[in-house]
Amino acid sequence: MKKISPLFYLVILTLSVVIVFYLPYIITNTPFEYGGDLKPQGFTFFTEFKNIVSFSKLLSGIFPFYSWNLFLGTNFWASKTYYLMSDFFSYLSLLIPFHFYTTYAIVTGLKVVLAATMFYFYLGSFTRHNLSRIIGAISYAFSAWMIYFYGQSSFVSYYALMPLLLWSTELFLSKKKQFPFVISVGILLLTNFLFFYSSSIFLAMYVTYRYFVINESFKGFIKSTLHLIALYFVGVMISSIFILPSFYYMLGNDRVGNTALSLIYSDPKIYMHLLSAIFVPSHVFIYGNNVFETNYHISREIVLWSGSISALLLPQILTDTDRWFKKATLLFYVFLLAILFTPLGGSMMNGFSEFSFRWTLSLIAMNIVIMTRYLANPERINRRTLLYSLLISSGIVAIVIPATLIGINQLDKLTEYLPQIGLFILVIAFMGITYWVLTFNSKKLYYSVLSILTLELALSAFFILGYSRRLPLFTWQQVNDATHVLQSEPNELNAYLDGLDEENYSSYYRVYIPHDSLYWSYSHNMSVFYQINGLMTYDSTYATSLNDLKHLAPQVMDFQSDWIFNIKDPILMNFLAVKYAVVTSEAEVPFLNKALISDQYRGGLKVYLNLDYRSIGTTYNDFIDGRGYYQDGADDLSILLDSILLREEDQELLEMNATVTQGLKLENIEYGDNHLSGTLNSDGEGMMVLSLPYDEGWQIRINGINERYYRVNGGFIGIPIQEDLNQLEMYFVPKGFKTGFILSGLGVLISLYLWVKDRSKSIN
Repeated sequence: MKKISPLFYLVILTLSVVIVFYLPYIITNTPFEYGGDLKPQGFTFFTEFKNIVSFSKLLSGIFPFYSWNLFLGTNFWASKTYYLMSDFFSYLSLLIPFHFYTTYAIVTGLKVVLAATMFYFYLGSFTRHNLSRIIGAISYAFSAWMIYFYGQSSFVSYYALMPLLLWSTELFLSKKKQFPFVISVGILLLTNFLFFYSSSIFLAMYVTYRYFVINESFKGFIKSTLHLIALYFVGVMISSIFILPSFYYMLGNDRVGNTALSLIYSDPKIYMHLLSAIFVPSHVFIYGNNVFETNYHISREIVLWSGSISALLLPQILTDTDRWFKKATLLFYVFLLAILFTPLGGSMMNGFSEFSFRWTLSLIAMNIVIMTRYLANPERINRRTLLYSLLISSGIVAIVIPATLIGINQLDKLTEYLPQIGLFILVIAFMGITYWVLTFNSKKLYYSVLSILTLELALSAFFILGYSRRLPLFTWQQVNDATHVLQSEPNELNAYLDGLDEENYSSYYRVYIPHDSLYWSYSHNMSVFYQINGLMTYDSTYATSLNDLKHLAPQVMDFQSDWIFNIKDPILMNFLAVKYAVVTSEAEVPFLNKALISDQYRGGLKVYLNLDYRSIGTTYNDFIDGRGYYQDGADDLSILLDSILLREEDQELLEMNATVTQGLKLENIEYGDNHLSGTLNSDGEGMMVLSLPYDEGWQIRINGINERYYRVNGGFIGIPIQEDLNQLEMYFVPKGFKTGFILSGLGVLISLYLWVKDRSKSIN
């Protein structure tokens, strides 16, 4: 009988664990919402992705560059590269004919299997001992990091594929293989550019460390490193078609430049959390009654645990008999811990913006590699060091909660954290069992370790995915109600509203829906489901020009978040061409002047007309210096209806002799995909403000001539106009796309050359 491969066992074991923590959803027939951002962002962004990505359009040369339904109009190509646009798994999901939540569960389960498989192959660079590699792969696939971020699609995609980058690095260092490294760089950068940035910093340290360990010197290091850097940039070139537009787009994000320069965290609870996180599955209690809670979401992302086995075996470095390995590894960890324990280090790993702990997926991978070294070679395990590891680890776990409470003078509240204390006691028990197996169970060592590890990883994952983060969730009926309460068929609401006024068919207008009724509390991105031009979003990659709007009118931000918008101001609505409101009661209507159109839409919903509605394109003849407004905000937003607020770089427009009548409107509007057109009959020269977010990707023509445009009135588009007929044509291509397309083509050609070169070496 043919022997079954270890890889097959790994896949079956991984799938079995995945199915276990899906069982509560399967048994109760519940959507896999899994808390976090999966519901407010993942569901809606993927829905819009599915709406605008069309293979037939791609064959016709129409790319999914622009979304008209995401908050006021959005550069979809550049902004959603971070979330899904360049993630291979997004396109795989398009092929699965199920509801989003079911599709997400299936695809994410496959990612877990891929994570285990990729890590198994990566560990093959260090040992051929298959059971040790399986244990390491399981540790990686179900680590606290993976389970905590399970609801973040691109995060999990990156985690699953990251071993490919490390594996290809080993292939280069040991066998001078070039093509795998280039391809892995391209794939990882496309999957999530922010994680790839932190991985690149880690990779620089990793290559230095591994080169020294492999060669026991730095002879030839500079030449080898320069070669690897060249290959790295070829991989970057491959991804340029997506990454270059995103780079230009994200430069304006308000997170960029928000560097944490401090060397000390302001809250000591962060240090206590860091101290215990490698020993304890902290993701289990982060959203419960947590002694380490700082009311800062970033500190909740301290998830370093990958099972008791890695925590116990990591200190073996201290007594390793291989002198070269010991020195190099300890120095490597000094750098990693310096990054981990300082805000400056966390900021550096997050693009020099606010500090983050998300980069620790690389640290987890390294911990498991070290663990596998000793597990694959039990003779390397120092028994005394192992005992000290158990005692010290258990001691830290036992005292960290009371020590934290003593530090903040709240020891009297110890009983409030009994569930967390109970978990810590359970952790000590698992470490004790693991120690016993490593010390006394030599005959069935690997199967025993694998059983214990799988049990503790599965229990923690099941608790989070199947219970704590699962409740409360919507039922399938509630999900259907949330996404269909305003219509039964696609574009039914649009068809109804368009039919209310003949002019609607040749205009652009927005619609107000209250957040707290009609299920729109489900997500700030609900306009996507109804394909209407809405006024809300929850999106950390919103149009960056709208930072001007945030400064001008801070009330547009919801829930005190910099990337949750909900526009309710009636004057701002007039400026933004809001024409209708669909509500449950008159009290929800924000318009200053309104008229009831119908009180029987969908059996009782009320539709109101904004009597102050203005076209999306309106003429102005008054220009003022807007710098003070952008700095201090505007007490009266009606200034947006009467004047053009200029930024510092456009002050020369104050000298414009505008003769156009105020308030002329753009007519005969057509829009869709990546274009907008319309006509304006003007009685003089001046400027038209188009209340679409400013983006340098627009090419704007007036009467066939390219026209310069400006960022005005809170981040919107100002277009100079002429007297008489102005035929407006606008076409959108993300800034950097054309250059990125060329660079990607060159990168692919170079990669093919490297593939041929690698193959010829293998043959010879």
